Amino acid sequence: MKPYLSEVARRGSRSVVHQLGTEGVSGSQRSEHLIVGGHDISEGDEYFTGLSVRLEPGYPKPGSWHVLHQIQQAPAVPRPGSNNPMITLNLDAETDKLQIHWRTGEDGRDGKYLGRKAVIDFEEGPLRRGVWYDLIVGWKYSPDSNDGWVHVYIKRSDQPQYTRYAFENLRVGFTDAPDMIWQNKFGLYKGGDGQKHVAYFDEVRFATSREDARIPGSRF
Repeated sequence: MKPYLSEVARRGSRSVVHQLGTEGVSGSQRSEHLIVGGHDISEGDEYFTGLSVRLEPGYPKPGSWHVLHQIQQAPAVPRPGSNNPMITLNLDAETDKLQIHWRTGEDGRDGKYLGRKAVIDFEEGPLRRGVWYDLIVGWKYSPDSNDGWVHVYIKRSDQPQYTRYAFENLRVGFTDAPDMIWQNKFGLYKGGDGQKHVAYFDEVRFATSREDARIPGSRF
């Protein structure tokens, strides 16, 4: 389904809604918005994507892989096989919590990368439904050395300050792929688990500093 607008909003009057799992649909599914594409990057560059996410009340626990935000480096040329993203923000099927996943290696094709992931243990129990979460995913592009990092900032809308989860001394990005953000996207991406999922997205920002990606009035 195409995304649509809702009067459920984080700060303004509208939000974008994505839904997957309609009747008669099977297999992997996606509904997405592009934040930025074709953006050149260099070793050592730092970027931050801010967004607010609200899972609809009754949002089922994922039955398979389940992604809310992803960043794809430009594909290697020629491009046989998949172009797996270098950063994804997932809803973990096992814990029902947010999970950050980053990849490195030659390029994003199957068998040409290494991946690491970590659960964002922000609250006891699963991610709450019907609650706005303010998120920032920051990263330092470093495919050629262990000088990179991935930082996730999270808070609920009723909290003034973000909690940071930092993963340091990493390789981030692919060595044999072009130095470019091919697609920075948000939405719903999931395996065919046969369930209906509806999520609201608002306050989306892309910046070179965490301050410019944050919800106005909030602090670190």
